[in-house]
Amino acid sequence: MAKKKKKRKGTLINSDDAKNLYTTNKTPNLRKYVPSMLNQVNGWAKGTRPENVGMVSQVIKEFRKEYPNGTLDDWKKYHESLEGINGIGQSVQDIRAKLNDVLSNLNSVTDDDIRRWVENLTYEKTYTGLSAQEQILSQIATDMGKKFRLGDAEDEKNGIDGYINDKPLQIKSSSYRNKNKQEKFPCPIIFYDLTEEGVEFEYNDEIKSYING
Repeated sequence: MAKKKKKRKGTLINSDDAKNLYTTNKTPNLRKYVPSMLNQVNGWAKGTRPENVGMVSQVIKEFRKEYPNGTLDDWKKYHESLEGINGIGQSVQDIRAKLNDVLSNLNSVTDDDIRRWVENLTYEKTYTGLSAQEQILSQIATDMGKKFRLGDAEDEKNGIDGYINDKPLQIKSSSYRNKNKQEKFPCPIIFYDLTEEGVEFEYNDEIKSYING
C-alpha cells in the first residue's frame, strides 16, 4: 500500500537547499529526555549567553554577508575564530555545573514533594489562575465599557480564556511567556503577575483597538 502523503500546512519550498535544512537541523542522537533537560538547564545556567557564544542571531548574518555561499562547516570555523567570547567550552562548563546542581536536588525528591507539587498545581494554581483571569477580564471590560465572559470547555481546547466584546483573549501568568516562546497563540495574550499588592497586568492600545474592532 502506498504511503499516504502528509497534508501540508501551507506553501512548500522544495528546492534542494530547503530540503537539506531538515537534515542539517536534526537534534543530536541523545538519550530520551536528555535534549529537553539540557534545554531547560541551559535556560537556568545561561550557558549560551552572548558572553559565551556571541549574539549568534547577528553573527550568522555577518557570516552570510561575508560568505554568501558558506557551508555549515564554514560557519563552524567562522564562529570558532570569533574573538571576545568565552567559547563553547565555557558553555559546557556552565551547563554541567548547573546540571550537577539540578541532579543533586532531583535525587532528593520524595513522594511527599511530588504530592505537594501536584496538589499545588491542581488546587492553588488552578484556583488563582481562574480568579485572576476573571478579575482581569472584568477590569478591562469595565475600563472600556464592554461586556466580558469566561471561555467554556471548547474555548479552552482552542487556547481561549475569555471574551471581551465577543473578542477572544488569552490571559496567562508572566511565567508562561518564557516557557512557550514557540507556541502560536490563537488570539492576543495578556500577561499578569500576582503580587502582594494585587493582580498586575498590562494591555496596550493594540489590544484595545482589537477589542473595539
